Amino acid sequence: MKRFSNSTAKQLRHYVYVLVDPSDKKIFYVGKGKGPNRPFVHLKEGIDHKNPKLETRIRKIRIGGDEPEVEILRYGLSERGALDMESAVIDAIGVGNLSNLIKGVPIPTPVGIPVHFRTASRISRQYSVISLCLAKLSSRTKTS
Repeated sequence: MKRFSNSTAKQLRHYVYVLVDPSDKKIFYVGKGKGPNRPFVHLKEGIDHKNPKLETRIRKIRIGGDEPEVEILRYGLSERGALDMESAVIDAIGVGNLSNLIKGVPIPTPVGIPVHFRTASRISRQYSVISLCLAKLSSRTKTS
């Protein structure tokens, strides 16, 4: 398969996809897309994708006589929903276990701290400090 039909792409809206190695069924790349081609662009030969790690993985699969599989994890998403899910899946698998170059687009929080995989204790410390700082700021701006 080289692309989705335009009618299928319209129904998919924004989606999150993975590339899977058919020999061991392991996910080696996570991405988000919109439109008929996005997951298949990685599989086009002769194009510099600016990701040598991904290109090497695809080449090894092809040398073994296989073709990477494209799987759609979720579709019908908003752009923000697709970005959030892509980041969450990358965090869950671990960017070190993938051919992705980055963790995904950081999700800004109301206080401006990007959200990525963190331990519960780190999140607790982080928001305790933020709450303390906000309380101090609030007490300084209150008029008597």
